Amino acid sequence: MASHPKELWRSTFILNGHSAHVEEAKAHIARISGEFDMDAEVVVTKRGDDISSLAARALSERRQPIVAGGGDGTVSAVARGAPAEAAYDFEWKTASGNAAKLFWTENRR
Repeated sequence: MASHPKELWRSTFILNGHSAHVEEAKAHIARISGEFDMDAEVVVTKRGDDISSLAARALSERRQPIVAGGGDGTVSAVARGAPAEAAYDFEWKTASGNAAKLFWTENRR
């Protein structure tokens, strides 16, 4: 990560607002953003939000990377809204035993 020029680190995190882990995720994003001197925009979705449009807006604003946090629906919507040259999909178990998904997309334009 440190090998990327700093200007790439204007990131957008799109989090599923229905997730029980939103506050925990926001705390981690704040900590990591501080450590990497990153300009991180956090968008927590609400019912009826067009997630693909949120991702497309972030892409048009040249925000990199665009990260989706949520289930398959959130990840798929971000992937549709911000097609990527490089994408990474992670899944892990939280402390409570629930599955969490993260989708990271980058465009090198």
